[in-house]
Amino acid sequence: ECEVSIQLLSDQRPPVLFTQFRDLSMRNITRRALEDTNKFLNFLRQTLDQVGVYAMIKDLNYKYIYCNKLACKLFGTTYDEIVGKTDRDFFVQGADAFDREVVESHEIITREIDLQLKNADRARTFIQIVAPIQDVSEKLVGVCEILTEITELKKMRDKIDNITRHDLKSP
Repeated sequence: ECEVSIQLLSDQRPPVLFTQFRDLSMRNITRRALEDTNKFLNFLRQTLDQVGVYAMIKDLNYKYIYCNKLACKLFGTTYDEIVGKTDRDFFVQGADAFDREVVESHEIITREIDLQLKNADRARTFIQIVAPIQDVSEKLVGVCEILTEITELKKMRDKIDNITRHDLKSP
Protein backbone atom coordinates (compact mmCIF):
# COMPACT_ATOMS: atom_id res chain seq x y z
CA GLU A 1 0.00 0.00 0.00
CA CYS A 2 1.14 3.50 -0.65
CA GLU A 3 -0.10 7.04 -0.30
CA VAL A 4 0.32 9.48 -3.16
CA SER A 5 0.16 13.24 -2.81
CA ILE A 6 0.36 15.61 -5.72
CA GLN A 7 0.95 19.31 -5.41
CA LEU A 8 1.04 21.89 -8.15
CA LEU A 9 3.74 24.47 -7.54
CA SER A 10 2.29 27.24 -9.70
CA ASP A 11 4.68 29.88 -8.46
CA GLN A 12 7.41 28.14 -10.45
CA ARG A 13 8.07 28.98 -14.09
CA PRO A 14 7.20 26.72 -15.76
CA PRO A 15 4.71 25.31 -13.17
CA VAL A 16 5.98 22.13 -11.49
CA LEU A 17 3.95 19.15 -10.49
CA PHE A 18 5.40 17.80 -7.19
CA THR A 19 4.54 14.13 -6.52
CA GLN A 20 5.28 12.32 -3.29
CA PHE A 21 4.87 8.58 -2.66
CA ARG A 22 4.80 7.12 0.84
CA ASP A 23 4.90 3.40 1.60
CA LEU A 24 2.21 2.58 4.19
CA SER A 25 2.78 -1.18 4.37
CA MET A 26 5.03 -1.04 7.48
CA ARG A 27 2.65 1.33 9.24
CA ASN A 28 -0.26 -1.04 8.57
CA ILE A 29 1.77 -4.10 9.57
CA THR A 30 2.74 -2.37 12.82
CA ARG A 31 -0.86 -1.28 13.49
CA ARG A 32 -2.18 -4.82 12.88
CA ALA A 33 0.55 -6.31 15.10
CA LEU A 34 -0.37 -3.89 17.88
CA GLU A 35 -4.07 -4.74 17.51
CA ASP A 36 -3.26 -8.47 17.61
CA THR A 37 -1.08 -7.98 20.70
CA ASN A 38 -3.83 -6.05 22.49
CA LYS A 39 -6.38 -8.75 21.62
CA PHE A 40 -4.06 -11.42 22.99
CA LEU A 41 -3.38 -9.44 26.19
CA ASN A 42 -7.13 -9.00 26.75
CA PHE A 43 -7.62 -12.73 26.18
CA LEU A 44 -4.82 -13.50 28.65
CA ARG A 45 -6.27 -11.13 31.27
CA GLN A 46 -9.73 -12.67 30.90
CA THR A 47 -8.25 -16.16 31.19
CA LEU A 48 -6.25 -15.33 34.33
CA ASP A 49 -9.38 -13.79 35.87
CA GLN A 50 -11.24 -17.10 35.41
CA VAL A 51 -8.78 -19.75 36.61
CA GLY A 52 -9.35 -19.50 40.37
CA VAL A 53 -5.79 -18.66 41.43
CA TYR A 54 -4.13 -15.47 42.57
CA ALA A 55 -1.91 -14.41 39.65
CA MET A 56 0.63 -11.62 39.88
CA ILE A 57 3.54 -10.39 37.76
CA LYS A 58 6.41 -8.39 39.23
CA ASP A 59 9.28 -6.52 37.61
CA LEU A 60 12.92 -6.99 38.62
CA ASN A 61 12.44 -4.51 41.47
CA TYR A 62 9.74 -6.89 42.80
CA LYS A 63 7.03 -4.31 42.17
CA TYR A 64 3.67 -5.52 40.94
CA ILE A 65 3.04 -4.71 37.29
CA TYR A 66 -0.01 -7.00 36.92
CA CYS A 67 -2.46 -8.88 39.09
CA ASN A 68 -5.71 -10.63 38.28
CA LYS A 69 -9.10 -9.84 39.83
CA LEU A 70 -8.77 -12.54 42.48
CA ALA A 71 -5.44 -11.07 43.61
CA CYS A 72 -7.11 -7.65 43.91
CA LYS A 73 -9.74 -9.27 46.12
CA LEU A 74 -7.02 -10.99 48.20
CA PHE A 75 -5.25 -7.67 48.79
CA GLY A 76 -8.55 -5.91 49.41
CA THR A 77 -7.89 -3.10 46.94
CA THR A 78 -7.98 -2.13 43.29
CA TYR A 79 -5.62 -2.99 40.47
CA ASP A 80 -4.41 0.61 40.26
CA GLU A 81 -3.62 0.61 44.00
CA ILE A 82 -1.57 -2.60 43.67
CA VAL A 83 0.56 -1.78 40.63
CA GLY A 84 3.89 -0.30 41.70
CA LYS A 85 3.77 -1.78 45.21
CA THR A 86 5.67 -4.75 46.66
CA ASP A 87 4.82 -7.73 48.87
CA ARG A 88 5.88 -5.69 51.89
CA ASP A 89 2.91 -3.39 51.26
CA PHE A 90 0.44 -6.27 51.63
CA PHE A 91 1.97 -9.05 53.72
CA VAL A 92 3.05 -9.01 57.38
CA GLN A 93 6.23 -10.76 56.33
CA GLY A 94 7.57 -10.44 52.82
CA ALA A 95 6.69 -13.26 50.48
CA ASP A 96 9.38 -12.18 48.06
CA ALA A 97 12.34 -14.29 49.20
CA PHE A 98 11.57 -16.82 46.50
CA ASP A 99 11.26 -14.05 43.91
CA ARG A 100 14.92 -13.24 44.52
CA GLU A 101 15.90 -16.90 44.30
CA VAL A 102 14.04 -17.28 40.99
CA VAL A 103 15.75 -14.17 39.59
CA GLU A 104 19.16 -15.56 40.57
CA SER A 105 18.56 -19.16 39.42
CA HIS A 106 16.16 -18.60 36.49
CA GLU A 107 14.33 -21.70 37.77
CA ILE A 108 10.68 -22.20 38.74
CA ILE A 109 10.18 -22.66 42.47
CA THR A 110 7.14 -24.26 44.10
CA ARG A 111 6.52 -24.41 47.84
CA GLU A 112 3.87 -24.41 50.54
CA ILE A 113 3.87 -21.12 52.44
CA ASP A 114 1.92 -19.52 55.27
CA LEU A 115 1.27 -15.85 54.56
CA GLN A 116 -0.54 -13.25 56.61
CA LEU A 117 -1.95 -10.25 54.86
CA LYS A 118 -1.79 -6.94 56.67
CA ASN A 119 -5.58 -6.67 56.30
CA ALA A 120 -6.17 -10.08 57.98
CA ASP A 121 -6.05 -11.40 61.53
CA ARG A 122 -4.58 -14.82 60.67
CA ALA A 123 -2.19 -16.46 58.26
CA ARG A 124 -3.44 -18.48 55.32
CA THR A 125 -1.68 -21.37 53.61
CA PHE A 126 -0.88 -21.31 49.91
CA ILE A 127 0.94 -23.28 47.28
CA GLN A 128 3.23 -20.65 45.77
CA ILE A 129 4.71 -21.01 42.31
CA VAL A 130 7.22 -18.38 41.22
CA ALA A 131 8.52 -18.50 37.65
CA PRO A 132 10.96 -16.32 35.72
CA ILE A 133 9.61 -14.21 32.85
CA GLN A 134 11.84 -13.54 29.87
CA ASP A 135 11.39 -11.22 26.91
CA VAL A 136 11.79 -12.37 23.30
CA SER A 137 15.59 -12.03 23.55
CA GLU A 138 15.49 -14.34 26.62
CA LYS A 139 16.48 -11.51 28.95
CA LEU A 140 14.93 -11.84 32.42
CA VAL A 141 12.36 -9.07 32.89
CA GLY A 142 10.39 -10.19 35.96
CA VAL A 143 8.66 -13.01 37.79
CA CYS A 144 5.19 -14.49 37.67
CA GLU A 145 3.71 -15.62 40.97
CA ILE A 146 0.74 -17.94 41.30
CA LEU A 147 -0.83 -18.56 44.71
CA THR A 148 -3.39 -21.30 45.30
CA GLU A 149 -5.00 -21.22 48.71
CA ILE A 150 -4.97 -24.53 50.57
CA THR A 151 -5.80 -23.33 54.11
CA GLU A 152 -8.84 -25.60 54.54
CA LEU A 153 -7.08 -28.54 52.90
CA LYS A 154 -4.17 -28.14 55.32
CA LYS A 155 -6.57 -28.06 58.30
CA MET A 156 -8.15 -31.33 57.13
CA ARG A 157 -4.71 -32.86 56.55
CA ASP A 158 -3.66 -31.85 60.09
CA LYS A 159 -6.84 -33.38 61.56
CA ILE A 160 -6.21 -36.65 59.73
CA ASP A 161 -2.59 -36.65 60.94
CA ASN A 162 -3.75 -36.08 64.54
CA ILE A 163 -6.32 -38.88 64.31
CA THR A 164 -3.75 -41.22 62.79
CA ARG A 165 -1.18 -40.40 65.49
CA HIS A 166 -3.82 -40.90 68.20
CA ASP A 167 -4.90 -44.25 66.71
CA LEU A 168 -1.29 -45.43 66.52
CA LYS A 169 -0.76 -44.59 70.21
CA SER A 170 -3.93 -46.39 71.33
CA PRO A 171 -3.55 -50.03 72.39
